[in-house]
Amino acid sequence: MSLPDTCYFLKPEPGGDDLFTVADLLAAKGFELSQSRTSIVARLAAKDLLRDHGPRCLLNWGPLNESVLPDNTPRDVLLDTLRYQLNRCQPTASLLVIDPYLFPPRPDADYRTDLVSLLDPAVRAGLRLDIATGRTHNAALMADVLSDLRAINPAVIPTVKLTDDFHDRFWIADGVRGLFIGTSINGIGRRYAIADYLEDEDAIAINARYAAVP
Repeated sequence: MSLPDTCYFLKPEPGGDDLFTVADLLAAKGFELSQSRTSIVARLAAKDLLRDHGPRCLLNWGPLNESVLPDNTPRDVLLDTLRYQLNRCQPTASLLVIDPYLFPPRPDADYRTDLVSLLDPAVRAGLRLDIATGRTHNAALMADVLSDLRAINPAVIPTVKLTDDFHDRFWIADGVRGLFIGTSINGIGRRYAIADYLEDEDAIAINARYAAVP
């Protein structure tokens, strides 16, 4: 069986005698109507792809999940992109933020507000919030941000670890799902960067490495 290059779908799907009526109408126009189970069509398509292009054509497939964070783009647009991606990670119990420069020495004027706005949903939901940032950091800014978070939900007491064990930035939900963010929040929009979803096994490994930090 050779699969066509183009598939057509009919909605609402006819049934019973309606299907035969549609088949007769198509036959009068020189078309043939046939049907098959989706699983059978998928297997046949995979078989043709393997035969014609080899196994790499299937093994290399994957969803395009990354988001480009272009330079010279309004900051609120980029922050909305990160909010969307964090929401897709669906944290239900905890949120881990790993960023060596989360509390920079010279933050932008709106940085404190922007950072708190990203953390707000998790804190408001009462999730456990863990933070790993560099030993060299803006202690006053960190105190201000933690104070803002406590004002949102006094029941949430963030855990902060000061460590230089991490180079990149990761936001991980429930220890198993997360993002890689190519720039610190303070630098978003200054240089071209990317934000991408982590593979679950990578998120688990990073979370375990964080847990091992004293």
